[in-house]
Amino acid sequence: MQFNLSALAVRHQSVTLYFLIVSMIAGCYAFFSIERAEDPKFSVKAMVVTVAWPGATAEELDTQVVQRIEKSIQLVGHLYRVESTLQPDYAAVVIEFEDFVRSEQLLNLKREVRRRVEELAKALPAGVMGPYINEDFSDVYFGLIALSNDDATNLMQHLSVTAETMRDELQALNGVEKAVVIGDRPQELTVEFNNDRMMGMGMSPKHLFDTLRAYNLIMPSGDFPTHGPSVRFRLERTLSSAEEVAALPLHFKGQNLRVGDIARVYFQEQTPARERRRANGRDAVLLGVVMELEADGLDLGKRLQDFVHRKQDELPLGFSLNIISNQADAISTTVNLFQKKFIIAVLVVLLVSVAAIGLRAGVIVGVAIPVTLGLTFLLMIAADINLNRVTLGALILSLGLLVDDAIIAIEMMLVKIEDGLAPLQAASYAWHATASPMLFGTLVTIAGFVPIGFAHSSTGEYAGGMFWVLAFSLLVSWLVAVVFTPLMGVKLLSSPHYQHAQTHNEVHANSFYDRLRPTVNYCVSHPWLVLALTVLSLCLAAFAMTTKVEQQFFPSSDRPEVMISIQMPHGTHIDNTDRVVRKLESQLEASENILSYSSHTGVGAPRFFISATPAQADSAYAQIVALAPNAEKRDVVIKQLRDVVAAGGFPEAEVRLYSLRYGPPVTWPVEFRVTGPDRLLLRTFANAALNIIAAHPNTRDSNLEWNTRTPIYQLQSDQTALSQTSLNPELISTQLQGEMGGTIATELRQDHKRVAVVVKGDREYQQTGGSLQLRNAHGESLPASQLGVFETKFEDAYYKRYNRNNSLSIRSDVVNAQAKSVSLQLQEALSDLRESLPNGYDIEMGGSIHRSQTANKALGKLLPLVLVLCTSLVMLQMRTFSGTAMVLSTAPLGLIGAVLALLLTGTPFGFVSLLGMLGLAGILMRNTLILAQQIQDNLTQNMTLNASIVEATIGRARPVLLTAIAAVLAFIPLTLDGFWGPMAVVLIGGVSVGTLITLLFLPAMARLCLKAEAPSAPRGISGI
Repeated sequence: MQFNLSALAVRHQSVTLYFLIVSMIAGCYAFFSIERAEDPKFSVKAMVVTVAWPGATAEELDTQVVQRIEKSIQLVGHLYRVESTLQPDYAAVVIEFEDFVRSEQLLNLKREVRRRVEELAKALPAGVMGPYINEDFSDVYFGLIALSNDDATNLMQHLSVTAETMRDELQALNGVEKAVVIGDRPQELTVEFNNDRMMGMGMSPKHLFDTLRAYNLIMPSGDFPTHGPSVRFRLERTLSSAEEVAALPLHFKGQNLRVGDIARVYFQEQTPARERRRANGRDAVLLGVVMELEADGLDLGKRLQDFVHRKQDELPLGFSLNIISNQADAISTTVNLFQKKFIIAVLVVLLVSVAAIGLRAGVIVGVAIPVTLGLTFLLMIAADINLNRVTLGALILSLGLLVDDAIIAIEMMLVKIEDGLAPLQAASYAWHATASPMLFGTLVTIAGFVPIGFAHSSTGEYAGGMFWVLAFSLLVSWLVAVVFTPLMGVKLLSSPHYQHAQTHNEVHANSFYDRLRPTVNYCVSHPWLVLALTVLSLCLAAFAMTTKVEQQFFPSSDRPEVMISIQMPHGTHIDNTDRVVRKLESQLEASENILSYSSHTGVGAPRFFISATPAQADSAYAQIVALAPNAEKRDVVIKQLRDVVAAGGFPEAEVRLYSLRYGPPVTWPVEFRVTGPDRLLLRTFANAALNIIAAHPNTRDSNLEWNTRTPIYQLQSDQTALSQTSLNPELISTQLQGEMGGTIATELRQDHKRVAVVVKGDREYQQTGGSLQLRNAHGESLPASQLGVFETKFEDAYYKRYNRNNSLSIRSDVVNAQAKSVSLQLQEALSDLRESLPNGYDIEMGGSIHRSQTANKALGKLLPLVLVLCTSLVMLQMRTFSGTAMVLSTAPLGLIGAVLALLLTGTPFGFVSLLGMLGLAGILMRNTLILAQQIQDNLTQNMTLNASIVEATIGRARPVLLTAIAAVLAFIPLTLDGFWGPMAVVLIGGVSVGTLITLLFLPAMARLCLKAEAPSAPRGISGI
C-alpha cells in the first residue's frame, strides 16, 4: 500500500485538527514574540586607525607614519581597500575587508591588524600620538539622545558630568549592548600669562611650565621598615582646581610670587574644539545606544522612551533630553506597513479564490495563509532570524507564492468531487496527482533563491535572510496543503452542491475553455512557429534590458531624514565652518516640515543607519541630520534648500542635500578615482575628468574630493643667528606654540578624568609673527624677526591615499537617472582620458556601481549551482531528459514580462530586481513542472501525444492561472514599498506574462520534446 499523507490526515481527523489548532496558537505566539529590528544583522567589515603628530605636515605624516602603517597592514589577508586621509597633525587609515569575509573570520582579521599596528607603534618617530585603533567604527546606534542645557556658564562641564551618569544608567538597560558619550568636549585649565609682565621680569614661559610640572608629579618618596609593615612617605602634590594652580608659589630671581600674580587661571572648553554637536540649535552632548543582537527593537525603543521621560523629570532646570534618532520608529512603521499589506494580500487572495473556485474553497485557501505564516514565524525564531526590512519583504513576497499549493490541492479536490468522487477519495487522489510535483516545484522555487542565501558578499549578508524565510514559508505551505487543506476540504466540500457528477468534458465546457482549446491546438500543431516567436520575444526583452531599462544598485530609502553635508575649503578653521552650520540651522528652524535636527561640526554624524558611513574628523566639514514627518515632506525640504543653495545662499561652502539609500554603505552614487604618484598631476587629470563628469546632463554637484592648498607662515631661520642667540628650533617652536595656541604643561587629576593644563600668552597675533618676542635659554628677550625671514608658502591641507597610492576622487550626485546607468555612460566618456594617462596613473570606478559589480559577481558564482540544483530536482520528478528540457526551457520566459513591466512603470533594474528575476525562474518552472507532469500522466493512460498535451493544458489552466492571478494581486501592495517595489514589479510582469506564455509555449515544446509512448516508470512521491 502506497503512502498517502493526505488520506492519513483525513482518516485521523481529531489528531489533524489538534495539530491545526496548535499550529494556529503557536503561530500567534511566534508573531508577537519574534524579535524586531530595522535592518538585518550585518557586519560593516571596516575598522579605523588614527594617529596624531602635533606640528607635522600632512607630507611628513604620510612618509614617516601612514605609509609604514599601510605597509604593515598590507600583509593582513582579505583586504579590500586601505584608504588614508591625511591632514596636518592628524591622519586616519580606514581598513575595509573583502565582501566575502564572514563575521567570525572578521574578528581574527581585526585582531591581526591590531597586533601589527601595535608592533609598529614602537618604531614610530618621537612625538607621534597613537596609533589608536577603532574597532567600533561599524557600530550602528539604535538610538541617539541629545542632552542640552540653556545655561552657557560652564555648559559642557555640566553636560559632561550629567551625560556620564546617564551613560552608566543606559548601559544597564535590558537590550543595550553598549552606551557611549558622543561629542563630549573636554575641559582644559588655561594658564594665560601676561606677556608684558613676564618680559619685564625677564621670565621665560619655560619657568612657568617647570613649576606647574614640579607641583603635579607623582613620584616615590621613599619608605622605611618597621617591625610591622613598611611605612611609605607621601606628599600632598595633586592639583585639582584652578584656585590651587593660581596659588602655587613661583620663585624667580629672589622674588616670591604666585602663579596667579602673572597669569589668569580659568577653566574653559578645549580650544580649538575638535568637534561640535548641537541638537535643535543648542550645544549638546549625545548619548549613543547600540542594541544587542538578540534584543527586540520595539521593546528597546519603549525602554528608551521611558528612560528619557523619567530622566527629564529628574534633570535640573534648563537641561533638556531629546531622542534625535530612534530605530524603533522605523521598525514600528515597517511592521505596521507589513500588517496592512498582509491584510490586503489575504483579502485579495480570498476574493480571487472565492470568485474562481467558490466561497467554501476560498475560505480554505484563506485559512491556509495565516497557518503557514504562523509556522514560518516559529521556524524563524528557532533559526534566530528576526523581523526586519528584508525578512518582512520576504514574507510579503511569500504571500504571493504560498497560496499556490493550497489552491492546487483544493482545486484538484474540486475537480474530482465534480467528477463524482467522495471528498475522502478526492483528497487521496489529490495527493497522488499533485503532492510530488508540488514538492519538487517548491524546491525548484527555493533553489532559484539560493544565490541570495549563500552569496559571500556584504550584499548577500544583508539580504540573505530572504532565502531562509522563503524556504521556510514555501515548505510549510506544501505541508499545510497536503495535511490541513484536505481535512478542511472534506469538512467544507461535503455538501450535496459538490456531490453531483459531471463528465470531464462538462467540467471544462465553458467559454474560457472553448476559447483556450483551439489556441492550444494551434500551438501543438505549429510548434516551430511558437518556438520562434517565443525566442524572438526573449531576444527583444534581453536587448531592451541592456539598452532601455535604467540600471541601479539599491533604491533610495523612504526614511524621513534630510541629510545635509557642508564642505568648506580644506584647512578652514572650525569656527568658520560652524558659522555656515548655524546659517543652515536657521533655515531648518524656519521650516514647518522639520520636526527636529542635529548638527555635527568637524566630524560626521554617528552611524544611526546601517548604510550611512560616518565622515572622518575634518575642521572644514559638517553634517546636519534633519527629521521630516515623512518621505514626501523630506523631499519638499530638500527641494526648498536646494533652491536656496542655487540662489547663492551659501557661497562659501559646498552644500549637499540628499536622502539615505538602502544597501551597503555608498557615500556618493557616482565616483571615479584618479590614482598616481604625483599629487600635482593628479589635480590636472582629475580636473579634466571633472569637466567631463560635470557636463553630463544627469550629474549634479560634481566636485573633487580634495584640491586645496593652504597658506603657511614659515620662518627661514639663519642658523648662525640662532647659535649666537642661544636659541634652537625646539625652543622657538615651544614658545611660538605657547604664544599662539598654548602648550600643555601638565594634567590635573579629577576623579577618573584628566584635565590638560594649557599655558599660553595673552596676546593675539593675526597677521605676522615678526613682532613676536622670544626668550633664549638665558632669559634674554629678542624679536623673532632677528632670527630669519618669514615667508608665506602653501601646502596640502588634506589629501587621500587609496591602496598605498595617492588618490583624488571625482564625486557626483545624480538627477533624473540612476547612478549605475550614469556611471556606465561616464566610464565610456572617460575612456579617451584614461588611455592618455602616463604609466602609473589610472582612473578607477567607485561609487554604487562598484559595489553593485561586487554583489553581482558574488551571485554569479552561485548560478552554476542553481542550474545543477534545478536540473536535478526537475529530473528527479520528470525522470526523462525530454521532460527535464521542457521544464527548464520555461525558466527564462519571465524576462519578457519583467522587462515589459519595468519599461511601462519606469522602474529601474537593480540588485533587488535581480533577486526577483532569480526567484521568477523558479516560480515559472514550478508551474511548468506540475503541467508537464500532467502531460506525462496522460500519456500513461494511452492518450495520444497531442491529446495528452491539449487535455493536460486545459485541465491545469485553471489552477495555473488562478495561482498566477493570486500571486500578482498579492504582489501589488509590495510595489508601494521603497525597498521591495522593484522586485514586486519584476514579479508582477514576469508571473503574469510568463504564465500566459508558458500555457502556449509549453504545449509546443512538449510536442517537440516528448515521444508518443508513455514512460514505464511511476513518478513522484507515491512511487518512491
